[in-house]
Amino acid sequence: MGEYIDDEQLGVDQEGDTDLVKQLRHQIKSLGTELHQTKAERDQLKTAGRTTTITQLLDEHKITNAAKVAKLIPADVEATKGGIDAWLGEFGDVFGIQKQATPTGETPAAGTEQAPAVPGQPTLIPSDVQAQWSAVQAAEQQAQVIAPVGLDRTIQELEALRGKGFEAVQEYMRTH
Repeated sequence: MGEYIDDEQLGVDQEGDTDLVKQLRHQIKSLGTELHQTKAERDQLKTAGRTTTITQLLDEHKITNAAKVAKLIPADVEATKGGIDAWLGEFGDVFGIQKQATPTGETPAAGTEQAPAVPGQPTLIPSDVQAQWSAVQAAEQQAQVIAPVGLDRTIQELEALRGKGFEAVQEYMRTH
């Protein structure tokens, strides 16, 4: 049975090694170095991508110096709209952000039920979408509509997003 060789010995040529063994040791050492560099670059890109995503989400909330604020968000906070909204709900007052309410002068449409507010989180469903949904529900209750309105179109649009990645789905959700 062969002897175990640790990483330090792996890079050192041994007496009696053939040229093939020396070449293999050299390749293993260079591949190990390349692997470490690739991992470091990957970690750097993940961090940069997370920071960019968080900065964009903070910009949506119109936060001044969003790039600086993004650096203050802990790593355990998800870099998603929901994660950032939850974090802002808890710590937003530090940055002058208050819980979002219905803008002054606007009243919700008759029969519109507001989504239940989670303490410290803004409502994530726009009021116009809530109004449309309420209208569909009211029409269904009156037996005027049998099938969900626009379901076929929505299914086709979502099918078109298949394979385009999470960012494409997020963009679709923002625009619809």
